Amino acid sequence: MQTLQRLAIVENDLSIRDSLSRLLTLKGFDVVAYGCAEDFLAQNTMTSTDLILSDIEMPGMDGFQLLRRLQDLNINTPIILMSGRHSLDNKQSLELGVAAFISKPFLFGDLLANIRMHIAR
Repeated sequence: MQTLQRLAIVENDLSIRDSLSRLLTLKGFDVVAYGCAEDFLAQNTMTSTDLILSDIEMPGMDGFQLLRRLQDLNINTPIILMSGRHSLDNKQSLELGVAAFISKPFLFGDLLANIRMHIAR
């Protein structure tokens, strides 16, 4: 029996978080969703997560700060950052070494392809 690949979604927008959780679960992933980066870090499940999908703009710790915190902890889990602000966030994301940057709004198929590609690495 194959183990499901675990994805963590860190997104403060409840409708986006729930939609992504449902769609990715239907695609065969084990999805755990968090409303903020602090909740994700508090659960201490970083090492059992195959990929992190995080919004950039969140109250409290934003997606860039989450990425830096994971790097400080030597957590090498691929992280895909999402944002509605395109050029600035994309440039900064790539400089920080994220697996991918996804502009909102996005096509679910594009997101799914990115997730599968980065989990396979």
